[in-house]
Amino acid sequence: EQIVIPPNLADILKAFTKEVIRQNPDNVIDFSSRYFARLAQSDQPEGLHSANLIALRGKLALADLQQTGEVSYDVLSALCDEVGMGQDDVERMLKLGDWQG
Repeated sequence: EQIVIPPNLADILKAFTKEVIRQNPDNVIDFSSRYFARLAQSDQPEGLHSANLIALRGKLALADLQQTGEVSYDVLSALCDEVGMGQDDVERMLKLGDWQG
């Protein structure tokens, strides 16, 4: 049987794992419950969670082969899609960053 793995699952689990290591909770189950409840109730748009942004940062670094710190809008949009971020998230990031295109 084939299973479909959400594109951002690894990034969500990576961000969660880092937070567990940072916090070193006595009760990991309780911590996990609270962590994911906060994540689910966050007023942050779905695609702009830190796990997605961490994954995007890594993909942007790989896409910037000349290390100029720049990528095209099309590349940014495609990379955002790969990490589970939608077109609305791309536009929101550009507004937050005061991008001049």
